[in-house]
Amino acid sequence: MGVLHGRKVSSFVPWHGNAQPLQHLCDMEQQSTWQQIRKALFETPLVPYYEADERKAMWQWWCESRLGISLKQQSSWQYSPADAAAVAMLEADTARLMAGEPFQYVLNEAWFLDKKYVLNSNVLIPRPETEELVRWMLEVLEPESSWRIADMGTGSGIIPISLQLARRHWQLWGADLSAEALATAKQNAQLHQVAISWLEGDMCSLQLPEIDVLVSNPPYIPLDEAHTLHPRVS
Repeated sequence: MGVLHGRKVSSFVPWHGNAQPLQHLCDMEQQSTWQQIRKALFETPLVPYYEADERKAMWQWWCESRLGISLKQQSSWQYSPADAAAVAMLEADTARLMAGEPFQYVLNEAWFLDKKYVLNSNVLIPRPETEELVRWMLEVLEPESSWRIADMGTGSGIIPISLQLARRHWQLWGADLSAEALATAKQNAQLHQVAISWLEGDMCSLQLPEIDVLVSNPPYIPLDEAHTLHPRVS
């Protein structure tokens, strides 16, 4: 699933959440489905912030991530008192989205080349262009050769991890100035069971091993233009 962008801002005044609407749902003789809860606590509040197709994709992703249920299962799932914690989580997550926090940070995960990665505010959200970069490297680098590749500014580690998953005999390094980012990268490497060598430090002063390919996909928006971007992007 690709990165979600919010573009629409309307005059709609969103509901900011309180106990009364939720209690109303819970008191409907326990006949409320998750579709009704979705409309009240997710769909309607997010109308000013996301397009309809984005909200649909986000809802499916939220249910799979938070509840472990598919879109098909949602249509028949009746609300029960046991679901109160999940509903409270939905309300909290919606409030974070309304405040401008990116959806991937809310869920602490992102998808890259059809694989799930741990994500947080210490690293950037992977972009489709980064997927293109990885695909291009897999196309142009001879697959049978034992390439030694270092990723500078590795962030969540998606580039070296993706390359290692595709070419197990390649040697990969990931370097970053941020210890917090490297902690996330290591978590992702463990998640996908790959062995990457991680280096902490500035790319201009790091003592790198002998390598064949140096790759980097740093932020490419000038700092003086960052204020023009949507908060979820900047």
